[in-house]
Amino acid sequence: MWKWFSPGKPGPGCPPRAQPLKVDIFSRHLQWLRSPDEVAEAGNEMGFAGVDVTVRPYPGHVDPERVAQDLPLFVNAIGKPVLPVREITCPITDADSQNAEAIPRTASSLGITHYQPDGKMIYRKEGNVNTLEMRREVVRNLPDDRGFMGMVAYWNSKP
Repeated sequence: MWKWFSPGKPGPGCPPRAQPLKVDIFSRHLQWLRSPDEVAEAGNEMGFAGVDVTVRPYPGHVDPERVAQDLPLFVNAIGKPVLPVREITCPITDADSQNAEAIPRTASSLGITHYQPDGKMIYRKEGNVNTLEMRREVVRNLPDDRGFMGMVAYWNSKP
């Protein structure tokens, strides 16, 4: 009866899994750890595949005002092959946001492929339809129609 669910084999009707699921830890959940080494050690210990670094004023791990200097140090100290940084969360809402060029330029030069814009203007209590419309407006106002220097925007789903 349980042979369908043996480890490594998909259940009936399920396509074979192409690769294992990779889950990154949001560094905000480790904000009491300040050094990249501490963040990397905690993420590894918990079994995460990478880190979503908070590029925000304190308690963020990288201050947006110092992104060009500090993000490369943070990413390289974590160790790209050990616990890669594939995404960042940053305080950008549109092309006129402070550091709207420096953050994506620095991140994309480090091989970071995804970013989460500031959610404060996105999440409202008006319901899903209005929230979706607000997201569309945010995306329209982001710099560069290819995304941020080739980076992909994403939003998490919170009420």
